[in-house]
Amino acid sequence: VPERQRGELDAATQPAAEHTGSWLAAQGSWLLMAPAMMLPSALPTARHVALNSRWRRRQRGSAVFVATYLAVWLLFGSVVVSIAGWAHLPTGASWPLVLALVVAAGWELTAVKRRCLRGCHRTVPLPPDGWKADAACARFGLRYGWSCFGACWALMLPMALAGHASLLLMVVLTAIVVAQEGLVKGTRLGG
Repeated sequence: VPERQRGELDAATQPAAEHTGSWLAAQGSWLLMAPAMMLPSALPTARHVALNSRWRRRQRGSAVFVATYLAVWLLFGSVVVSIAGWAHLPTGASWPLVLALVVAAGWELTAVKRRCLRGCHRTVPLPPDGWKADAACARFGLRYGWSCFGACWALMLPMALAGHASLLLMVVLTAIVVAQEGLVKGTRLGG
C-alpha cells in the first residue's frame, strides 16, 4: 500500500476509534456515577431487606437486592449514553443539558412521577431462606428499581448527558433524589 493511501486510511479510521473510545469512557463514567447517585436513596430499602432476612443471609439478600436495583440504572445509562453518542451530541455544548434539565423540571410536576415515587416505598414480604428468598430479593430489587426509574429517570437524564464533567450537578441531583425519597409519604421503612 503506497504511503499516501496508508495515511488516508489511518485518517479515515481515526474518528471511528476516537468515537468508540469516547463511548467507552462515557459508559465507564456512567457505571461509576449511577451507583454513587442512586445508592444513597436505596439504602433504607436495602436495610429493610437485611432486617427481614434471616441473620445468616442478610448480606446476601441485600447484595441481591442492590445488584438488581442497580441493573435497572446501568441499563438506562447504557441506553441513554449510546443514544447520545449515536446522535453525535457535542460534549461541550450546553443546550442538550439545559433541555434535559427542563424535561426533568417538567417531569417533577406530573402525577405519574408522584405515583412512582410512592411506589418506591412499597415493601413485599420476603421468604426467610433458600432460593425463593434470593428470587424474592431480586424481584423486589427490580420492582423497586422500576419504581425509582419512573420517579427519577428525568433527574438522571442530565447526568447521562453531562457525564462526569459536572460534579456539582451530580451532588445537587443526588441531594434532590435523596430528599424526595425521604420526604414522600408512604410506608415507613424501619427496623
